[in-house]
Amino acid sequence: MRALKYKELHQLYRSMGPDRMNRHLTEALEGDKPDLKPSDFDFSELAESILGREFVRLCNPAKGENSDATRTLRIMEEGDALDSTAFLNITQRVISQQIMDAFLLESNIAASLVSLETNVRNKNERRPGITPIGDEGEAINEGMPYPRQTLAEKYQDFGDNRKRGLIVPITKECLFFIGQSGEILRQAARVGEWLGVNKDKRIWNVILGITNNYNYNGTAYNTYNAAAVGAPAIVPANIHPYPLRDWTDIDNAERWFDLMVDPDTGEAIEIGGQTIIVMPDNWANARRILNATTVWHGELDTNQQGAIANTVGDNPLAGYTLAPKSRRARKLLADTNDFGDPGAIWLMGNFKKAFVYRENWPVTVAQAPLNSQAEFEQDIVTQYKASERGGCWVKRPHYAIISSSSCGHSSSGETVCTPKAWSAIDTAQPGKDNAVC
Repeated sequence: MRALKYKELHQLYRSMGPDRMNRHLTEALEGDKPDLKPSDFDFSELAESILGREFVRLCNPAKGENSDATRTLRIMEEGDALDSTAFLNITQRVISQQIMDAFLLESNIAASLVSLETNVRNKNERRPGITPIGDEGEAINEGMPYPRQTLAEKYQDFGDNRKRGLIVPITKECLFFIGQSGEILRQAARVGEWLGVNKDKRIWNVILGITNNYNYNGTAYNTYNAAAVGAPAIVPANIHPYPLRDWTDIDNAERWFDLMVDPDTGEAIEIGGQTIIVMPDNWANARRILNATTVWHGELDTNQQGAIANTVGDNPLAGYTLAPKSRRARKLLADTNDFGDPGAIWLMGNFKKAFVYRENWPVTVAQAPLNSQAEFEQDIVTQYKASERGGCWVKRPHYAIISSSSCGHSSSGETVCTPKAWSAIDTAQPGKDNAVC
């Protein structure tokens, strides 16, 4: 689509006024199917339509010491009632949309897997556990008082998040030369892209157990562990030895959840709808396993002296969702040297119950005031700052399990080349025979 031209913008400005024009263009940029895209705007045409040709002419560096465009703009506003806020608001909306589109494109896979807490106002939070009340919560005799739910001495700590951000400047050249807006929008897209990449990697690091930030009663634990700790388990045994080959591997991995209980109440946990995460190497195979309409079942037939009797039946798997594949997640696994075969790693669980992204504020774009110092030193007329603050944290490791891969996985940094060497993966554990390298 061609860029909006001077006559169209100028007509909008004259007929609607600055406020209505800003609202009209903002609405046109928003929604699933917007009428306008950031690339439809030319900042030079926008500046000329709202701020006038004299302002754009003064953006020419050839004007020398008389080219203080922002100072001249203030004088023009006083005399001609120009409204520079309309220009600033519209450019901010355009750049914000460009940043957000690129940000969501890069960050939506991992972010969609975890739960979200917004407007978090605490730098550090200590969240108390719940004291179990057992059967007292089920039946109350006539005339007897209701039992009170109390907070336990058990607690979980969430630490501070980090702020991240970048700046997009609009220079005199961008306003003076027609067609330079594309470069500004590319800069804005790169800002959104890298903010999104950074968030995506931080979430994946927590989901995969590369970053371990589970803290219970003041003690830090790894997210994934070969052996359970405590009774009831503060952290469960949630590493299993099964490579993902067919539906039986999912069925056997499920049994790890049967041994888990909530560390606060001692009650069995209910996983709910489960998601399976696999690396791109195994994604097509996972789709085949989950979407198969019929499967072959092999059973030992003792009447035929140990022969395998095959039967055909419906796919027994139900209630599983396959997460989108992420090559970024696989690279993070490979870069840790903590996995034998990164491509064979797979996870299963309710990740929204296991992990949370605690957001202090979402991606926010702020516009700097017209700054003569920045204009004089760098020919920057105005600039926009994009920032985001948040962090991914482990809520309960009991709702996620991870495979040991061909050579094992240890979130403590130890590489194990046979799952049989892991204390929690032995004949006492549920499931079929141990895998070997």
